[in-house]
Amino acid sequence: MSSGTIFELGTDGPSRILVGVDGTETSMRAAAYAAGMARRHGSRLIALYVASTAAVGMQTAATAGAMVQTQEELGEELRRRFAEGAL
Repeated sequence: MSSGTIFELGTDGPSRILVGVDGTETSMRAAAYAAGMARRHGSRLIALYVASTAAVGMQTAATAGAMVQTQEELGEELRRRFAEGAL
């Protein structure tokens, strides 16, 4: 193996699958697809919540604070849904 690639004996497919979610319908579809893939391969699913910070930078302090709180609440809701397997 001159390419430096390492294979695990007795495995077929990825051991971990990473998916980014932001609460949009498109990202949740990607998460559902990734979850199915993880199930089929016996892989661990890792979901990364992505919050937009560009919009926060353009807001006043009070508005930005409310936006950050909303993003945190959305992140918690997504974490709960993933933990329950309710994609």
